[in-house]
Amino acid sequence: MRAESAHELERPFATGLGWTRVLGPTITTGDDIGPVWNPDGSFGWEVGFKTNGRNGTTNDKFHRPTPRIAVKGQWSILATCYFTLTDPVEQGFRTGAVPEAQSLQATRQKPPSLGVPRLVRYAQGRFDLTGAAPVHTGSAGP
Repeated sequence: MRAESAHELERPFATGLGWTRVLGPTITTGDDIGPVWNPDGSFGWEVGFKTNGRNGTTNDKFHRPTPRIAVKGQWSILATCYFTLTDPVEQGFRTGAVPEAQSLQATRQKPPSLGVPRLVRYAQGRFDLTGAAPVHTGSAGP
């Protein structure tokens, strides 16, 4: 199991007024399953998140379906994780609002009071299903 952490207690970032520090909870992730780039073009990755804030754990599933025809191409997924004390529903997050987020509450619009990202995860792949030996490669991480 690979694990990463986003510790925000002493993370400096630039503002128009100079440097400042971000205070807040930490988020730790670990791979529950994958990431796996299957030769049929599908992709699977299940990530566990833990935080020292409220509601301390959740899981996220990154999946790409199998293409229905022999094609080649590329894809990418970017997921940004925030911690908020406000109910996400009040900020516009809904289950099913972003199909790729599956069962997680998500939004395509960034709410104005969400704050700074606590963790960013990505996955990308390139596939060619047109030849005798299908190829699907990629990278994923924080």
